[in-house]
Amino acid sequence: LPEEYRPQFLSFRNQAAMASASLSTLLNSAQEIKDFLGVSRDKRYLLVFQNNAEMRGSGGFFGSYALVDIRDGRIRRLEVPAGGSYDTEAGMKNFIKSPKPLWLVSPRWYFWDANWWPDWPTSARSLMWFYEKSGGPTVDGVISFTPDVLADLLKITGPIDMQADYGLTVDADNFWDLIQATVEKDNLIKTHPQEVSHLPDSPKNQPKKIIGDLMAKIVDRLPQILSAKNVSPLIQILEKNLSAKNIMLYFSDKSLEEKASRYGFDGAILPSRQDYLLVAHANIAGQKSDRKISERIEHSVQVLSDLSLVDTVTITRTH
Repeated sequence: LPEEYRPQFLSFRNQAAMASASLSTLLNSAQEIKDFLGVSRDKRYLLVFQNNAEMRGSGGFFGSYALVDIRDGRIRRLEVPAGGSYDTEAGMKNFIKSPKPLWLVSPRWYFWDANWWPDWPTSARSLMWFYEKSGGPTVDGVISFTPDVLADLLKITGPIDMQADYGLTVDADNFWDLIQATVEKDNLIKTHPQEVSHLPDSPKNQPKKIIGDLMAKIVDRLPQILSAKNVSPLIQILEKNLSAKNIMLYFSDKSLEEKASRYGFDGAILPSRQDYLLVAHANIAGQKSDRKISERIEHSVQVLSDLSLVDTVTITRTH
């Protein structure tokens, strides 16, 4: 081939190889995908928004969630509680003692703090249990996503008009600032009222609802704009966020959970014969400060004359 055309053909070859691998994976998972999409029977999932600006073991504190019903591959109902996860407080009749670090906030354990463990299957089962004990229905699984997922999807969908309810138009460039400011408005009103006078009022003073409403609009927009041009970027976004654990899946169906585990989509801590170091953060009453914090973890091992080991871990966090 002439030299000027070689880069294009090499790019095509690489894309074809990637598409072939993805297609093979897709075909091998066809039955599980049908089960996930409610083709064989209706499915109901919890979608939880883990805000990694306020880190917790499994990803982040979640003030927002949605309940989604799927039938025959289509979303039949997407319910977004107006008050977010705090709407479940009144339904929780059991008095459960929270993990001791959470006593800084409350010794009583609720749904919004149930994602305590860095092992996602453990946290997901905990969320399902707390949700049911708080008056919610039984669900078939829990799907977690972080703000990074919405920010990436907005690059595909383009701007989302939320003027009617929030006075906002959200796009990939302003997503972080607008959503953070709106979600945090209630806290800011108490501490810095002068800083929030310019922010739009959310419906019935329930700012947590904006996350679920935005997700619903993105889900509604995606099928309308799918084309040969943006299918590949969409797949890349999903693969990137699944790999980074910005999306994690848990299913009560054993075959679905086994498939999610096989591809590493379940966010599980892998078993190991040796010891290992795991640093799991829990931001407790620190609000959304983690996006402004840089972190350095240094690990050194000293071998002594008797062959015993001294491990030193130094964690440096800078706001």
